[in-house]
Amino acid sequence: MAVKGGRPANRKRKSGSRSRRPARRKAWLSLLAAFDWRRLAIVAVALLVVGGGLYGTYHWVAGHAERALRDAATARTEPLPSLRQAAPGPATRQMEEQPPAEPPTQARTVPEQPAAPLAEPKPRPDVTTAALPPVAPSDNPETRQSQARKPVIAIIIDDVGLDIPAARRVIRLPAPVTLAFLPYGKETAKLAGDARAAGHAVFVHLQMEPEGKADPGPKALLSSLSDEELRARTAWALGRVPGAVGANNHMGSRLTANAHAMRIVLGELDRRQMAFVDSKTSAASVAEASALSMGMPTTARDVFLDNQQSASAIMAQLDETWRIAQRRGSALAIGHPHPATLAALETWLKTMRGQAIFVSATDLIDVRRCQHAKAGDAAMACAEAERVAAASGQR
Repeated sequence: MAVKGGRPANRKRKSGSRSRRPARRKAWLSLLAAFDWRRLAIVAVALLVVGGGLYGTYHWVAGHAERALRDAATARTEPLPSLRQAAPGPATRQMEEQPPAEPPTQARTVPEQPAAPLAEPKPRPDVTTAALPPVAPSDNPETRQSQARKPVIAIIIDDVGLDIPAARRVIRLPAPVTLAFLPYGKETAKLAGDARAAGHAVFVHLQMEPEGKADPGPKALLSSLSDEELRARTAWALGRVPGAVGANNHMGSRLTANAHAMRIVLGELDRRQMAFVDSKTSAASVAEASALSMGMPTTARDVFLDNQQSASAIMAQLDETWRIAQRRGSALAIGHPHPATLAALETWLKTMRGQAIFVSATDLIDVRRCQHAKAGDAAMACAEAERVAAASGQR
């Protein structure tokens, strides 16, 4: 009976467990059927979209922050290159895109005045044979030798004429500089006269067409103008700055790369026996080469002083100007009437007194032409020209 009684009991327990399994399956199936799968799918997709957006935003912000830190570190450790030897970098493009700031009270209106009448063309004297004003030579041979070895430096201050207090501060600088006046300033004529009376040279800062959308100013010289209009606008600008002995370009990265347009513009300067300095706002500029081919007195900038308007950056560029002058015998730097630039120049010019000869841009052109003169009488005349420039540069 034990055997018979046990087996049926076991079978009864197994059959009971089997009967509970279908019940559990039915419970799960009913639970799954009652669950809203569409809502679950919507929630899952939303979580994926939000998570992916947060992930992408994090990587975008991190990448930009890393590039900004790298650019800042580069700017602190690397000096600005001379654009005469390298393609224009971000700092140069920034200068192209930023027209000179005008003071709030200065209205940017251009009085319509006729251009100065053209002077009769005269043969330009050759610097190697021109008669030079007499200068008393030093009696001390050592003084003459040390004077001949001093580097020659010219500094041009661009964008002068719109901010009158800044222009007055430039005129008070303790060494000869060249002031490049924008022709549409209301007080340009008077300020130019004051600058000449203080012993500075005066240039016309010709507004020329840049690359991009920056505005070079009213009556700018554009490559789309006809030859007649280019001549008329150039003549108008030159007539607005009385006593100017030369010109350089304001902006102009597009126009200075156009050889035909530059020959039209330079022709007006040549008729007035004016020099031209290529500001080199673009490595593609052909302005200096065009002027040389026309036999005009010309040169190009070596250093921009204030692409970065901080005292340390400007002093670094002034030191670079000094190194170039020591290495080549001369250097030409261009700056602007920013407070930081003028403060740096006021200090630096005093510290450099006696170490360098500061001259006008036109005198620097003569010195550079002399540096390439051949031996003989021409070289002797050029040595005298350098001595005259040295004497005029000490004040």
